[in-house]
Amino acid sequence: MYCYHCKREIIAQAKFCPYCGSDLTAPPAQKAPEAPEPRFRDALQAQVPIPDRQAPVSQPQKAFERKAPRLWIPIVILSCLVIIAGGILAAVFLIPHNGEKTPASSTSKAASTASTQRGALKDNAKLFSAEQTEQLQQQLDTASAQTGWQFIIHTSEDNVASEDMQTTYDNYFASHPFAFDSIMLVIDNASNNRIILSYGDVPDYFNDGGERYNAIIDAMRPSLSSGDLFRASEIFIEKASAVHDMGKPKQ
Repeated sequence: MYCYHCKREIIAQAKFCPYCGSDLTAPPAQKAPEAPEPRFRDALQAQVPIPDRQAPVSQPQKAFERKAPRLWIPIVILSCLVIIAGGILAAVFLIPHNGEKTPASSTSKAASTASTQRGALKDNAKLFSAEQTEQLQQQLDTASAQTGWQFIIHTSEDNVASEDMQTTYDNYFASHPFAFDSIMLVIDNASNNRIILSYGDVPDYFNDGGERYNAIIDAMRPSLSSGDLFRASEIFIEKASAVHDMGKPKQ
């Protein structure tokens, strides 16, 4: 048996503890169990009240914003289709149907000369009357428009020797704003010399050993011999236009 107070071993059924003197007839009153020390969370709750939990407040959702339609997309597609269609139409109308290619420079030059080309009459020697000058100018304009060549008649009193005629009037041609493709009749009244000169692509039409040049001069000779320079000039225009219509000689 043990003492209720000092916990020492004593004689069974002893009424007093021989060590501490405590009365052993009545057991000591039972102490109420001590409450456990509060935990950290309990102490925190005792000092700072925790607010009641509330149901989460739902955030208002943004209303669905309808985006503006992308109008530029159909515009770009339509523009591309227009460009493609234009290219197809250009190819259809510009490519010759016979399969031959037409150089752009030749096409543009022919179109411009056919519509705006005019002949040139430079009667410095005063060989033609006003009426003859008007008639020759009309014939020169017509031939120039039909052939694409510029037809030129130049008269002078330069008295140039026959061996110097080509050099002198080549320089004259170069110093004036004549067309690239031109044919020119020169009559030097002082020396009584005449010459036909051609420039640009025109010489290719006379590349036959001189036969076509001689044919024009032979046709003009009777009028030149008789002094009818007006008629000789008309024959020059007619025969040179015919050479153009004949085309370039086959080599």
